[in-house]
Amino acid sequence: MPSLITAPFDLGKTYYEGRTIDTSSSYANTGGIPLEGSKCQFQNHQVLAAGTSLRLTLVDAPMLVKVVRNVSGIALLPGRMVVYKTGTNQKRVDGYTSTTAQSCAGIVDPFLPAAGVPDGDLFYIVLEGVIPVRRQLSNSAADDAEDDILYAITAATSQATTAGRFTRWVGTFTATETTDGSALRIQRNAIGLAASACTTAGTNVLSNVRVRISHD
Repeated sequence: MPSLITAPFDLGKTYYEGRTIDTSSSYANTGGIPLEGSKCQFQNHQVLAAGTSLRLTLVDAPMLVKVVRNVSGIALLPGRMVVYKTGTNQKRVDGYTSTTAQSCAGIVDPFLPAAGVPDGDLFYIVLEGVIPVRRQLSNSAADDAEDDILYAITAATSQATTAGRFTRWVGTFTATETTDGSALRIQRNAIGLAASACTTAGTNVLSNVRVRISHD
């Protein structure tokens, strides 16, 4: 793994922090290009307490993050799962996960404001750590239990409201999944394990996940 750098900005912040971003010429005029793809670590942080979206609890485990640029053309929202833009050497992202068990670049910094990260800005994606991640919109077939394996769900497009969200592996594979490659993708591209339980009715909520994503 490349050497870690000192964090260039805080969690919940972006490189531009509201300043004007020149996204012309395929983002060639944006600032901070040397930072793209850099990794750094935060030693402790706060996450949502299980069962509430209000209380916070301190997590001592380090969080590994990566600086990437949003080149999706839209604001990317906190706690959503994103994918790398092809041909950018895993330094830029251009949308959310949108196919079953799709390879995930990382999780958009869940501590960003609700408006997310603007197009063209640099921000953190989380590669490892206990963080809140956005759950699927529809009811799941069963409750999420702690340590359930989680993976990306299918959506209409990489910028759809339903995109960039996770579901749980039910513990078995169907006959189709064992032959169409789904079983392998679920195992290989899982984003991590549920860190807290969540009921089937817990739709469109932030749920704590022990994220572990590696592309090195």
